[in-house]
Amino acid sequence: MVEFVLFSLPTLIYLLVGRRDAAARPTMGLVASARQGWLLAVVLIVVSLGIGWVTTMAVPPEILHGPGTTGRITGVVAGLSVALRAVGEEVFFRGFVQGLVAKRWGPVAGVVVQGVAFLIPHLPLIAISTALVPLVAGQFVIGLLLGWLRHRARSIAPGAVAHAVVNVVVALGVLA
Repeated sequence: MVEFVLFSLPTLIYLLVGRRDAAARPTMGLVASARQGWLLAVVLIVVSLGIGWVTTMAVPPEILHGPGTTGRITGVVAGLSVALRAVGEEVFFRGFVQGLVAKRWGPVAGVVVQGVAFLIPHLPLIAISTALVPLVAGQFVIGLLLGWLRHRARSIAPGAVAHAVVNVVVALGVLA
């Protein structure tokens, strides 16, 4: 829950400062998505789970389930926490970062910059073990795909749902 709030703060501040700017909410992706965005989100869930499965299989089990890695979720509160973190990441990376970069330098720059920014907090996994590089690479690709979805849908909502579903499925241990 704390992570959701922290990830959402820059967007909230941006909206409060630019509350009279009609483009503030669309810039942050805080608008309803067309049906196409939701259909693409379903496709992205399947693709992301596939990427997750392939990258998980590339990591030795003793590393994947070893010290420093997160365990499986076992309760509703833990599942909600995982889902809210994913939504917070969408608000920050695809809403705030991608929205502002795309507004200034165009959609391709927005997708790429947010993808790199999304990668940064996942890099410490490599400090646990270099065997986790496939997971980090997979997260980078999924971050780019979520950015592409945000651009196509013009909303963070489909990506937030897709990201939350994928994170909860992974955290339940379905792929491992």
